[in-house]
Amino acid sequence: MKKRGQAAIEFLVFVGVAMLLLVVYVGISNHYLNLLYNKEKAASADDFLQTIVNEFNTAGRIENGYSRAIQLPAKIGKYNYFLYIGDMPITEKSGLQGDKREAVLYSENKEYVKTLSINVVDKCSVFTDEQVCIGSYGYNCEWNNKCFSNINMDPRGVLIIKKTNNEIIFEKG
Repeated sequence: MKKRGQAAIEFLVFVGVAMLLLVVYVGISNHYLNLLYNKEKAASADDFLQTIVNEFNTAGRIENGYSRAIQLPAKIGKYNYFLYIGDMPITEKSGLQGDKREAVLYSENKEYVKTLSINVVDKCSVFTDEQVCIGSYGYNCEWNNKCFSNINMDPRGVLIIKKTNNEIIFEKG
């Protein structure tokens, strides 16, 4: 009788150890799968931003009259994003601040930054009849829907890059 009881207890101990090893294995596998997925997500965002930066840098090297339209995806992977190019204010949503030679992509609480080799100008920062300034100093401007500022809130659409008079100008198309 003792031998059967001992065998049953040993069997349960071995099954318990096997279950424990299985749980540890699944936990470690899940951790590494999450790391791999996050690296893939970061690589996708970084590649997309590098594509945009390459287009601006190409425009800087080519003669006047260069024009390029880039289709911007609604999402990168399955995540929303904000794209900022050149000077940008700190906003309540993003808290980001850039300078004239930076392209910033903000997605899933991560910021990806690339440096441009040229200065770029948002079409709306050039004085046109498309801007309506509010406030006493004219710093707070509202732009119509052709201006790139709206891409920052809704990235779907086309980014148009043009080189005119040795100045790189971009807008939402």
